[in-house]
Amino acid sequence: MKNLKYIILYLVLYIFTQVGKSQSCLPDGIVFETQEQVDKFPINYPGCKVIEGGVIIGLPTSASNITNLKGLSQIESIGQTLSIQFNNNLKWLADWNNLTHIGGSLEVIFNNKLKGLYGLEHVTSLGGFLRIGANSDLIGLGGLNNIVDIGGRVSIWGDVSLVNLNGLKNLTTIGNGLSISENYALLNLDGLGNLSAINGNLYIVNDTNLTNIDGLSNVDPNTIFQNPFSGFAISIFNNSKLSDCNVASVCGVLSMDSIPVNIHDNAVGCNSAEEIDCPKEISGTIFYDSNQNQIQDSTEFGISNQKIRFDDPIGQDVFSWGSGKFVQFCDTGVIYNFHWVPNPAWSLTTDSASFSVFYEQGNANNSDYNFGLYPNFSEHSAAISLTSDQTRCNTEVDFFLHAQNTGTFIESGMIFLHYDSTTTFVSMSPALNYTLDAIQHTISWPFDSIYPFQYQDFILKFKVPDENGVGDRLLYHGKMYNSNLGLVEFDYQPLVQCSFTPDDKLVMPPGVQAKNYTLHDQTLSYTIHFQNTGNETAFDVRILDTIDANLDMSTFRVVNSSFPVQTSIEDNVVNFLFKNIRLSSSSSNEFMSHGFITYEISPELDLLDDTKITNTAYVGFDFSPSIGTNTTINTMVTSIPVSLQEVPIGQIIIQPNPASDVIHISLMNQDLIDKVLVYNYLGRLVFETKSKDVNISHLPKGIYFVKVEVGDDAVLGKLVID
Repeated sequence: MKNLKYIILYLVLYIFTQVGKSQSCLPDGIVFETQEQVDKFPINYPGCKVIEGGVIIGLPTSASNITNLKGLSQIESIGQTLSIQFNNNLKWLADWNNLTHIGGSLEVIFNNKLKGLYGLEHVTSLGGFLRIGANSDLIGLGGLNNIVDIGGRVSIWGDVSLVNLNGLKNLTTIGNGLSISENYALLNLDGLGNLSAINGNLYIVNDTNLTNIDGLSNVDPNTIFQNPFSGFAISIFNNSKLSDCNVASVCGVLSMDSIPVNIHDNAVGCNSAEEIDCPKEISGTIFYDSNQNQIQDSTEFGISNQKIRFDDPIGQDVFSWGSGKFVQFCDTGVIYNFHWVPNPAWSLTTDSASFSVFYEQGNANNSDYNFGLYPNFSEHSAAISLTSDQTRCNTEVDFFLHAQNTGTFIESGMIFLHYDSTTTFVSMSPALNYTLDAIQHTISWPFDSIYPFQYQDFILKFKVPDENGVGDRLLYHGKMYNSNLGLVEFDYQPLVQCSFTPDDKLVMPPGVQAKNYTLHDQTLSYTIHFQNTGNETAFDVRILDTIDANLDMSTFRVVNSSFPVQTSIEDNVVNFLFKNIRLSSSSSNEFMSHGFITYEISPELDLLDDTKITNTAYVGFDFSPSIGTNTTINTMVTSIPVSLQEVPIGQIIIQPNPASDVIHISLMNQDLIDKVLVYNYLGRLVFETKSKDVNISHLPKGIYFVKVEVGDDAVLGKLVID
C-alpha cells in the first residue's frame, strides 16, 4: 500500500512538472487585439511555448490599446508568420525576449510609436519574408541583429525616421529580392555589408537622403534577377542625393547586356545606367597569416606597402593600401599576369605566388586574388604619423592621425599629442575617452589590443590662428608608447596660410633656416594636397611624382591618404590614381572638395653635405591638364648650422653623452658660463638655463644641439639623448 502511495505521488509530480515544459499549441494561430488578451495569455494557455500557427498582434479594424507584450514572454517559437501591426500605443517589444524561432514571415507595419525591435534578438532566421514598413518613429533595426538568412523578400519602406540598417549586420542571404523605399532619413546601406545574395530584384526608390549604396558591395551580381512583374533586375530612381552607385553588385549586372535595369532621377553620378562609372579592376588583399591556415581570419589584418608586380601587359609595381588591399584597373578582354614581389622579411603561406587572369567586367572572382604572408621576424614595433588639410588661418582644420602596430605582438598603450600652443583643440573623432590638458596643450588616449598590422585612424580638429600668425610654423609632436615599444614619435610642422594654391606639396621635416637644412638620417615625409576648384564633380584624380635621384626608392612607403588610391611605380616615377572618388567641387561642397596623399622615403646613404633634394608633383582631374605644385627643397647636412659667430672660448664638453637624465656642461678654457640653450634637430629652442648641470630627462630621445654663451661669445656642441 505504501508503494502505491509513492507511485501516485510520483505521477502527480511528473504531471505537474510536464505542465511547465514547452508544449505545442494553437495550430490555427492566435490574434491579439487588446492589452487584456496579451496579459491573460499565460493564464488561458499555461505552458504554451511553441505556437504551431501564426501570431497577429493588432488589427487594422480595431483601435489597439496594446502597450507592451510582457504577457507573451513565455512564447519561444512561432511556426508560421508573426505580424505586429496597427498598434499606435506600442513603443517597445523588449518585454518579449524568449522568442527564438519564426517559421514563417515577420511583418512589422503601421506601428506609429514603435521605437525599436529589441526583443527579437534571439531569432536567427526567417522562413518567409521580412516586411518593416510605415513605423514613423522607428529609428533602427537593432533587434534583428542575429538574423543570418531570410527565405522570402525583404521590404523596408516608409520608415521615415530610420537612420541606418545596422540591425541587419549579420544578414547574409535573402531568398526573393530586396526593396528599400521611402525611408527619408536613411543615409546609407552600410548595415548590409555582410549580405552576399538577394536572389531576386533590387529596388531602391524615393530614399531622398541616401548618398551611397556601398553596403551592397559584397552582393554577388549573379544573384540579382529580373522581376517578372516590372521586367527590371535593378530599379534605382528618385533618390535625389544618391550619386554613388558604382558598387560591384550593380556594376556586375550592368556588365550583363541582356538584363534590363531602370535607373534615373538620382544625383549626378547615378542618374542613368550609362552615367555609372563602374570600376574595372583586379584586386586582392595581402594579409598577415598569423596561424598560416591560408585564410584571412577576423584578427588577421592587411599589410600595407607590399608590392604586386603586373608583368603583362603593364610592367609596373602596385602597392597595397593600409588595409592590405591592392588594385589594378583593367581593360576588358585582356590577360593580366601578376605576382607578389618577394620580400626578405616575409614568407608566402598561400598556395599561389602568381596569377594569370583573363579580365571580364562583372566577374565575381575579380577581387579574390589574396596573398597570405608570415613574418621572418619577431618584434615590437609601431608607426605613427600626422597630416592635415591645408592650415588656413582663422579656420577649423582637420588633422589626421594614423597609428599602426607594425610588429608581431598584440599591443596596448597610450597615444600622446602635444599640439601647438597657438591653436585651439575643437573635437576628436571617434570621440574616445581622451584626456585634454589645455594648459600643457596635450591630448592623450589609450589604445587597447591592436593586433599585428591593425591600424587606427583619428580625426582631430584644431582652430588655426588668425592672420597675425601667417608664415608661422605650427608644431605638433606625438608619440605612441608602451613598455615594449618604448617611444614611437613624430613631428609635424605645417605653415599657417591665409591664401594658398589648391594643389600644394609639404615636406616634413621642412628644414631650418633659409636653406632648409635637414639631417642626413631623417626620413622625409611628403604630403600632396589637392582640391577640386572647378564647377563639376571630379571622378578621377591622378598625381604624378618624379622622385629625386638622391632618395632611396626601396624605402618608399605610403603612410596615409584621404581616399583609397592605386599606387604604382615605374623606375622613379610614382603614379597615384584616385579612381571614381567623385570629389565634390568647392562651389557645391567646399569641405568635401579636398584630398591628400602622404608618403615617406629616406635619403640615399653617404650623401655629401649641402646636397639638395627637390620635389614637385603634378595633379590632374579627369581629362583636365595636370598642374604642378610648389617645389620643396631640403639641404642635407650632418649637423644643423647655428647662426652665431664661433670664437675661441674653448671646446664644449658634455658629460655623459649620450645621456638620458642629467648632463654636466663645461668649457675647456673657461670656468664661467652665462647661458646654456638647447635646440632640437629642427633648430627650435626647447629650453634654456644658466646652470652647468642640466636635467634633460623630460626631452624625447633624439639629436640635440647645445649652445653655450659667455658674454658675447658662443660655442656649439652636439648631444644625443637615448
